[in-house]
Amino acid sequence: MKRACLLALGFFCTWAFADAAQPMLKTRTWTGTNGKAIDAYFQAQRPGMIELGQVSGGYYCLPLQALSQTDQLWLRNTMQSYLVSQKQCRQAVFKRRYHAMGYEDIPKVLLKPGQILDLAGRSEVLVYARSVVEPGRMNRRNLVSFRPEKLQARYSACVVDAYASVIGWWHVANVVSLPDSFEYYEQKMEWVYNQLYKTLRVGDNSGTGVSLTPDSLQLFFQKALKTDAAFTYDFYYDYRPERLARHVKGANAAVLHLTLYHGKEKQGGYAVVVKSLERDGRIEFNAWGRSIQGKLVPTMDQSHQLEGLEQRLVNYELKVDDMGSLPESIRGQGVRLVLDAGEFDGLAVLVPYLKAGS
Repeated sequence: MKRACLLALGFFCTWAFADAAQPMLKTRTWTGTNGKAIDAYFQAQRPGMIELGQVSGGYYCLPLQALSQTDQLWLRNTMQSYLVSQKQCRQAVFKRRYHAMGYEDIPKVLLKPGQILDLAGRSEVLVYARSVVEPGRMNRRNLVSFRPEKLQARYSACVVDAYASVIGWWHVANVVSLPDSFEYYEQKMEWVYNQLYKTLRVGDNSGTGVSLTPDSLQLFFQKALKTDAAFTYDFYYDYRPERLARHVKGANAAVLHLTLYHGKEKQGGYAVVVKSLERDGRIEFNAWGRSIQGKLVPTMDQSHQLEGLEQRLVNYELKVDDMGSLPESIRGQGVRLVLDAGEFDGLAVLVPYLKAGS
């Protein structure tokens, strides 16, 4: 009976996904700002870009800004409906799965080595035979931005930078262990960077879709690193600093996904590792190979009411204290980092769990 319930829920969610995604799968007319039009179906979206396909086999990869305002609005509204539907189904599956096992209030889970449990907004989970890393064991000041010099010119992937620095930090604190086949720390980190680049499936300057990160990271931890640690993952859309700050603690990997602007021109997504965040919005983070300080400030003129969410989300801008702390190559470009609800920005939190007694 329990299996039948789970299967029924799975069919419901498959139908719900298909229903929400149906408009995206149909061929429609896309018009560019130059007035030219093509008939194609939506294939994929990544920061600042959209991929379109044609039944005949044609393929287009275009900047979002090259689409007409009407098409951009259609894409945003359709993506919101799909993502909200996807999250609701993930939550429903999560709840029904553990209730079917006989658990009521707090789900109890047994995590395998390297496994990442996507909480999908439900944070009350009891992990059997494992414990979180003791806060006193970790010093978040030791979170350094690291990128092997020989990879500097070859790759530009902010999400890889973020998680590589966290894994290096965890290695130093014995939360995870990097391969003994490399003698020097720099060699170990170069291996981490290359493996993450492959498993997170990123291209130069492209970032990584948030929805892909948990599965891709699990592949890295189980197949490449083969760690004994296990993890929970969640993504938070409430930008109020007092809400986000509660997750920036201990050994938690807190990766803030923002939208990068040059002046008023949107460039795409950007990810930074949060070292510290206070309730008043004071923040220290790693980006562009350095540690930067600033403050999260609400932009009251920009807010979004997303379908399926009760509260209206206000955008926040990450104001950098000293623009001179940014790389010289971007200082004069009017760089702005914004938590944009319209782009589904937010805080990704990966929490490591160690075997009892570790």
